[in-house]
Amino acid sequence: MASTANQLLPGEANPLHSLDEWEEDVISTNRQSIDWEKEKTLELKNFLIAVLTAIEKDWRIKREGKREKNIETNTGINIKNWKQTLPSDIEPLVS
Repeated sequence: MASTANQLLPGEANPLHSLDEWEEDVISTNRQSIDWEKEKTLELKNFLIAVLTAIEKDWRIKREGKREKNIETNTGINIKNWKQTLPSDIEPLVS
């Protein structure tokens, strides 16, 4: 998770950059990972999970929108309108 956060949250926006400044030592003995069992790092972990989940959801929505736009451009079919014409038992299968 730390490497993903470093990739997605560069610079000052990355809360991992301040770990060495924390009063409590939260870096593992081998200095290659974070001790995720401490209260403060658990809070950080939960925050990072929330941020990464929000980013992933946003990307998924944008990819879906781009896919639908490409289909409409290439075929002239508006996917949202087309789905509304499907029988109610079929529509959930194509969502």
